Amino acid sequence: PGVLQRFKTGIGELALEFPGIPVYPVFISGVEKTMPRGRYLPVPFNIALNTMPPMYGRDYLQEKRSLGRKQFTAHLEDLFVRMGAEIN
Repeated sequence: PGVLQRFKTGIGELALEFPGIPVYPVFISGVEKTMPRGRYLPVPFNIALNTMPPMYGRDYLQEKRSLGRKQFTAHLEDLFVRMGAEIN
């Protein structure tokens, strides 16, 4: 809880499949403190929702589709890592 895991490339696959549709990254923090593991009732705590500019799969279209998918996912993951560092 509260630790960012490695991203899977499914979002990159979808972004490249529909290159003109924006992907809006949204970073939600504080949820792990509001609903800790093993608790059935939420604990009063602030949850922050941070939105980032949209990303498009068309910016990652290349000859090798798997490379574009991985680059899109890596860029998205990097955004989330930086956002988490700014909040903490």
